[in-house]
Amino acid sequence: MKYATVKEQIMNGTTQAFYVFSGEEIEVQNAYIRKIAESTNKVIRRVDTVAEATKSKSAGLFSQAFCFVCRDDADFQKNESAWDKVEGLLGNNTLIYIVTKLDKRSKFFAHFTTQILQFEPLSEQVLTKHIREQIHLSADNCKELIRVCESDYGRILNEIDKVNQYIDAKEAEMPIVGVTDTITVFTTDDAFKRLMKDGTIYQPPSDAIFNWVDAVLAGKPRLAFRLLQECQAIGEPSLRLLLVLYQGVRRLLQVQSCQVKDIAQNTGLTSWEINLVKDKVGVYNTIELVDALRNIKSLETAIKIGEVEEEFAVPYAMASLLSA
Repeated sequence: MKYATVKEQIMNGTTQAFYVFSGEEIEVQNAYIRKIAESTNKVIRRVDTVAEATKSKSAGLFSQAFCFVCRDDADFQKNESAWDKVEGLLGNNTLIYIVTKLDKRSKFFAHFTTQILQFEPLSEQVLTKHIREQIHLSADNCKELIRVCESDYGRILNEIDKVNQYIDAKEAEMPIVGVTDTITVFTTDDAFKRLMKDGTIYQPPSDAIFNWVDAVLAGKPRLAFRLLQECQAIGEPSLRLLLVLYQGVRRLLQVQSCQVKDIAQNTGLTSWEINLVKDKVGVYNTIELVDALRNIKSLETAIKIGEVEEEFAVPYAMASLLSA
């Protein structure tokens, strides 16, 4: 199934009762869910199993209909006898079934070919168009934003929001015309470059940093300290190391403390970010992770005001977590 097919269904009010969504582009996926629900005047309701959706038929002409969203119901994917029955059991409702990893060689894929919509990363051209609809960035900076966000539309929207908030804050600080002789000319591109420079806009870590954070989160002290030496040898600044470690710990805390099945929907993390830390769940308890976040933030502040020397900050942050 193609995007254009579903768009046409939404426009014509002829959406299907059952869809299968898959792919990495979560933000676009969520937009389609909202549009399908809106076009049929249904309320979005997330459920853990397909059975929950099929047992909730809308009865009566004026009863509320739902757009159910279910992710990775293993029982449903194994139960071939249920596949042909699912649409007939939905009543006036719609079910959007999300598969995190879709095997194109599987019987499931072959059976639901006409219901499957795969959300792949958008092209640079399309992403640039979306960026410029929301923010005035140069072509080069649009390309840079797409690069650092690894073409993930959800992450791009988050970074655009940071730029807009920064601009609003700066405009509030500007002098009033007539009161002073000068006014600072401040552009969106200026804001973007400043936030890139100070690390507010997240940049994917180099392999060395990535492997280092992975070792820390996995609770491997010997490997972690060796990889830290590699990071320092290639000139990675301490503040950047602390920032990337903070982001890693925060992701792990979000995944570990999430009590519902749809982690991406409830945390705002992409499936890529979730997969980075999923195998680290349980290495540290929640209290240890919260303490680590506070510790890293304190060290970052202490470096900036000169209370702690940079060379000691990162090893201390590591040691505090690894010895927990």
